[in-house]
Amino acid sequence: MAQAERQAIQSDLAWVGSTTAPSAAVGERRCRRDQGVQKERGGKPTGVLNPQERSALAETASGAAG
Repeated sequence: MAQAERQAIQSDLAWVGSTTAPSAAVGERRCRRDQGVQKERGGKPTGVLNPQERSALAETASGAAG
């Protein structure tokens, strides 16, 4: 995943008030963070946000920021 995409996800997580701490670190911490987001949204905790999950997170964050 590109650095810019990781940063965008972190920003979106902060805007939606995710209980899962955002982290720029790759690997296990990022996987746990993504699993937390998926669980919070009722999804399967795979540890990798699919395009639909990423889009939903961005839309939620956009609403929270506005």
